[in-house]
Amino acid sequence: MVLTRFGDRDRGRRRRRVWGTSARLLLLLVGAIAIGLYAYDAGHGIAWRDVDRLDNSVAELQARIDALQEERDAMAARLGSAESALEASEGRYERDVPKGPIKDLAARLAARLADGVDPERLGFVLQHVSQEKSCDDAPQTKRFIIQTAIGTSAGTSVGFGGGAITVTGVGESAADSFGNPLAQFDPGLPVTLLFTTLSGAETRVSGPLPLHHALVDGASEYRFAALPGSPGFVSVTAERCDFP
Repeated sequence: MVLTRFGDRDRGRRRRRVWGTSARLLLLLVGAIAIGLYAYDAGHGIAWRDVDRLDNSVAELQARIDALQEERDAMAARLGSAESALEASEGRYERDVPKGPIKDLAARLAARLADGVDPERLGFVLQHVSQEKSCDDAPQTKRFIIQTAIGTSAGTSVGFGGGAITVTGVGESAADSFGNPLAQFDPGLPVTLLFTTLSGAETRVSGPLPLHHALVDGASEYRFAALPGSPGFVSVTAERCDFP
């Protein structure tokens, strides 16, 4: 009987230990599940917050993209308008700005107007200029000596139109083979021709020969061509025509 009671008590202790161990394991399992659920819930919340932030970032980026596209479209429209305006401006320039002979005439007209010439007088002259010129039958050709720093003598001027126009000139001295200056001018260097009318009006033309010049004196237009002549001389041909 004693052995039986001891055996029952031992089995009871073992049973309680087993139940205690099982209870602790169950508690640990429940705790682990609880922790897992908490961690899942926390992670799920964090994930959704990240998703919300990403959605907001995507929306902001899309808004920026839309704004940039609108700005690009606006810039393209402005560029198209600028190109159209440039083409129109170039068309007006090609149409309105004088070119070639007209440009040269416009510059001369502007210069004469700036000098105080009456616009009506300029218009009158242009209106009465004709394609056909009334000129003398034969041009006049005369020669004269070009003055230099060491060479001055008679025959240094010529007259045209019955003395209406006097032509003189100066130039640089030529040199001999030793480099010594001569009295005659060097035709290879620029010269200056002076045209003087009876009224005292003077015009100068400078440059290497040949030189060309035109002037108006009263009702006559003179056209001159100056070429190198014999040593020391310049040959000048003048054509007189009615003006205008």
